[in-house]
Amino acid sequence: MWKIKSVIYDGIIVFLAVEIIMLFLYILGKYAPFGANSLACMDANIQYLDLFGYFKDVLEGKNNIYYSFGKTLGGNNIAVFSYYLASPLNLLILFFEKTQLHVFFNLLFMLKMGMAGAFFSIFLNSRFDKSDIEPEKKILIISFSICYAFSQYNIAQSSNIMWIDGVYMLPLILLGVYNVANNRKMWKLIIPVAFSILFNWYTAAINCLFSLLWIIMELVLTEQNDVRTKARAFVQYIFSIIIALMCSAVLFLPTVNVMKNSSRGDLQFGLLRDFSFKGDVLSIIQSYTYGARSTGEKVSLYCGVLALVIFLEFFFTDKNRKRKLAFTFIAAVNLLMFYWNPLYSVFSLLKNVASYWCRFSYLGIATLLFIAFYYLSEISSKEYTDIYRGGGKICANIIDIKLCKT
Repeated sequence: MWKIKSVIYDGIIVFLAVEIIMLFLYILGKYAPFGANSLACMDANIQYLDLFGYFKDVLEGKNNIYYSFGKTLGGNNIAVFSYYLASPLNLLILFFEKTQLHVFFNLLFMLKMGMAGAFFSIFLNSRFDKSDIEPEKKILIISFSICYAFSQYNIAQSSNIMWIDGVYMLPLILLGVYNVANNRKMWKLIIPVAFSILFNWYTAAINCLFSLLWIIMELVLTEQNDVRTKARAFVQYIFSIIIALMCSAVLFLPTVNVMKNSSRGDLQFGLLRDFSFKGDVLSIIQSYTYGARSTGEKVSLYCGVLALVIFLEFFFTDKNRKRKLAFTFIAAVNLLMFYWNPLYSVFSLLKNVASYWCRFSYLGIATLLFIAFYYLSEISSKEYTDIYRGGGKICANIIDIKLCKT
């Protein structure tokens, strides 16, 4: 019971911290309701705000979720709902007028950011279920969770509000995978996967693909060395995903049926025949800077300097072969999914992406933060303090260098 309360308290602290920071940024940047600026730019301004206005009409009985004459000559609208509007947070539109859609949009993003941080905190606290976690490491859980919330992906995709549902559901899915890998209850994976599909099937598909890699890593890390036990856990994982799909079928199947008759439903398997690389793999280091953006040839996984320092520290100093094998595997696949065309296409759901690059880069950010914290959870308190101080000095030096350049 004490453990559960501690996890919840940490999640609340992270959520409130993120919300306070966001409020400060909104006030400073004069974003609605504190000014005229809005996060709803590009597609959000052209399309998403109108969809939220439509959804408000649906909730007030003025329009239909299944069929809308708002489309040319009318048409089935269930696919639009499942992709853009299915998140339960969208119900908050009832408390806003249509003239306040920009305020609603900014509030929605702020809430999803807080949930991303809070759920990542729950993931770290529950995944590292140890009663001897020192207070300073608990502080790091909060710090890393805030870093996850304010990572490059979330900031870059702030206008694509529906994709943030995948960001805050990912930590719960990864926690469920860990539980299944260790022969714990399957419902801990079934529930988050099912809800992820219901909230936004697009990012849910990305999360499910990534969970297949994560279960392999967790099975390598598990203390169970019996092959049969690991095979049984993998079968339980497969069944959990299938059951989650069945639980979400009430919305997922109608969406699939509609998309089968749409040009957007076509899968471009030809993309898998291109074995080239999208850019220089080493650019992942160059683009790990504050303010960097992902492009068609490089990805930015920026989520704080300290996390990167500890991540690199692990690969240079850790001597545990099983752990290094597991983390090398997941890190290598992460790298390939951003630069090698076949994997990039798979995680782009077999679509030729021509905008909003690296739509799944939050997977790499979560992996980086996880490995960094895993390493810290295994070392002594003294070593932890030394690394923390060393990372602080590196951060300070980087700040000094940037100030000198300016």
